[in-house]
Amino acid sequence: MDQAAQWWESDGGFFGDLYKEADDSKEGHLNSPQALAERTETEINGVIELTGLQPGGAVLDCPCGYGRHSLALAEKGYQVTGADINERFLTLDNEELSHRQLPNCRFIKQDMRHIDMPGQFNAIINMFYSFGFFDSDQENMEVAKNFYNALKPGGKFLMHTHVTVPRLVSGKLLNYQMRNLASGNQLELYRRYNKETKREDGEWFVVSPDGIKKALTPYSVRIYTPEEYTAMCKEAGFSGVEYYGDWSGSPYTDDSAQMIAVAKKD
Repeated sequence: MDQAAQWWESDGGFFGDLYKEADDSKEGHLNSPQALAERTETEINGVIELTGLQPGGAVLDCPCGYGRHSLALAEKGYQVTGADINERFLTLDNEELSHRQLPNCRFIKQDMRHIDMPGQFNAIINMFYSFGFFDSDQENMEVAKNFYNALKPGGKFLMHTHVTVPRLVSGKLLNYQMRNLASGNQLELYRRYNKETKREDGEWFVVSPDGIKKALTPYSVRIYTPEEYTAMCKEAGFSGVEYYGDWSGSPYTDDSAQMIAVAKKD
């Protein structure tokens, strides 16, 4: 019998058209509502500022999903490679890339655990809660090592998440939410933190106005504390990690709504 696909794989059932619809909520994922285009602009400007990315620099966006960060960076003149394992997203990415005519951007199919592009990038970005997908810490460590190897000397690896241990444990990150989607449907979201596995387990449903639910495959992500994440990055070869609580560069605290970690390769 074939082994069932992992939730994050191309045919795993979480990432695809339903996810793209669910990501475009009127409220966004933070306490201060932002439409998706506005959120993308805020995030990209933050990426440029916090990594010190110079005009025309080379960026790897991995995983790039349906390409909103890659395309936005390319429109600002950066040399962008978007990498993802999801074939549906890559199709959407290339369709949008053809429409926008951005020769400084490309999309490739790539598993984060097997990236082999030594010394090519000034910055690598891992956006919106995309680190810790894999079952073992060793697999997640391989991702960090691959990112380190893919950076040029002086390059930065930025990892961004809004899911942190303090907010999960305190309940400030709600276990249940309903979000209004731009499509007219709603996103129904459930999450729970397992203190033994150190993972967040969750479920998403896209709900139509007449109550019909379409379920995405349940997901599970390893949540790292700053101490654990710093140790992993240093083992991967990074000289140090700086933490921010928002895209304007405020220091990270346990109350921060986001954790943005920037690791440097000397």
